Amino acid sequence: MPISQGDIIHSKFVGISHGKFFIIISIPANPVKIAFVFINSDINPNKFPTSRLKELHYQILKANYGFLTHDSYVDCSEIKEEDYAVIDSLITAHPKCFKGRVNGTDLREIMNKLGQSEKLTPKLRIKYGI
Repeated sequence: MPISQGDIIHSKFVGISHGKFFIIISIPANPVKIAFVFINSDINPNKFPTSRLKELHYQILKANYGFLTHDSYVDCSEIKEEDYAVIDSLITAHPKCFKGRVNGTDLREIMNKLGQSEKLTPKLRIKYGI
């Protein structure tokens, strides 16, 4: 299955004690790296202490995404990057880690909030079309 913008995947990450959902937000034309954002259960006030950082979260509803156990928050304050081959291998080896795709309205809002983040450098904005 080819990786697409808006895909939602579940996996473990180094340094995080539990599995995380993440959303692919951009795949360049000749992908070496892809960009993604994490879905969090809530907005951690220790990691996001300012109102500005809290505003850069987008709520997605359990009602729209059956794999969620409750309404959750997409962290749009920053993007993460990973090798395309790593994500492709993950999905190929573990097809059940693919959970679905973000609906169009939610994806537009996520991209809009990412565009408001001061943490994204001009280089990353250009690279990933944000």
